[in-house]
Amino acid sequence: MLEKNRFFPEFNYNEGMPPVTPEIKEEIKKLLRHLNIPEDEWNFVMGLEMEKVPEKYAIMQENLEKRGLKIEYLNDPSTDKKLFLKKAGVFSLFKEEDDAQLKKHIKKSYGGIYIRFPQDLRIQDESLYLPSLLKFSYVPFPHTYIEFQENSEGNIALGSPAPRLINSPYYFSTVEIIVKEGAKANISLIHSFPPYLDARIFTRIFLGEGASLTLSLLNFKNGKITGRDVKAILNKDSSLNLNTLSFGVEDGKYYEWIEVEHRGENSISLVNTRQVSMDTSSSNSFVKIKAISGSKGSKAHIDSKGVVLSHDAEQFSLPAFETTENLVQMSHSAYIGQIEEKVATYLASRGLSDRDIVYLMVKSYLEEVLSSTIPERFYEVMLKFLEYLLNTRNIEIVQRRM
Repeated sequence: MLEKNRFFPEFNYNEGMPPVTPEIKEEIKKLLRHLNIPEDEWNFVMGLEMEKVPEKYAIMQENLEKRGLKIEYLNDPSTDKKLFLKKAGVFSLFKEEDDAQLKKHIKKSYGGIYIRFPQDLRIQDESLYLPSLLKFSYVPFPHTYIEFQENSEGNIALGSPAPRLINSPYYFSTVEIIVKEGAKANISLIHSFPPYLDARIFTRIFLGEGASLTLSLLNFKNGKITGRDVKAILNKDSSLNLNTLSFGVEDGKYYEWIEVEHRGENSISLVNTRQVSMDTSSSNSFVKIKAISGSKGSKAHIDSKGVVLSHDAEQFSLPAFETTENLVQMSHSAYIGQIEEKVATYLASRGLSDRDIVYLMVKSYLEEVLSSTIPERFYEVMLKFLEYLLNTRNIEIVQRRM
């Protein structure tokens, strides 16, 4: 079995100011322009004026709170930090190493968000995008806690497709998600990092009996080093649909370590990983699913796909299963490679350029998983982001040129 400390890079708390150059700012502005984000929102989205929340975003949040959504802030003077942390208890369900990570993080925490769907609340429309909360994610150590109480239902999306100019060379984020008995949740978390950043995102998930969670973790742009560590606990009759996406560019390095543990009967997990590697980037994915005694009738599947668009880019993917329960079903499928020669030749004969061929093929890899799981507005932004990356890089259909 792969050892985590040999796979996942150690986090380095480098001191000093990040190299936010005029070139980096200009590159982000070009991206924002391509994504059709209004110019008067740029400084907020980039983190240059994070307290100046655009009015339309503030109104969106206010309307959702009127409908029953509860939001609290860790760095609000009216919030007792100790009481806030008592709510954030998912980490305690995992190994001691998680407790140590959380305690170390909380001591440094500058800001946090507590989002709660009260019991029986149902908000299923796509209005649950909360860009107003971005102001709490520009700090180096944000903490996010999302709770769906019994029989609640809802969709929620947090984050930004554009890199945020975090005022630090490092970023350590913890995310806790708890979906209680009978609740149904669809959550999308979007990250995009500047090239100087050393980032880690630790996500911990707990599903109560009969709970359902669709979780999409999207890395639109990796930093210098980006590490995503995900662990989930599934109880009886619960289901998890976990989707991850990573766009690797320049010389960025991406690592994801995912562990899902089935603890109850008839629980279901589906893990889909998608990686797109360009330039000299590297993407590494390890997914392990474990079924313990008492989880009979459970089903698990891992589907990993990656596209390599450069001779110098690298990808690594490893699925793993462990079970002490006989009556379970586990399976996996995987594909990592370049654009297939036959497909590329056919599309070229129809008049498509290499860039158009790559766009269509990568889109198809993403579409089969993400088109039905993330909000439509984010799916459209993701495709425009992909379009922007392909338009600003040297793209190779590697197999045709080997």
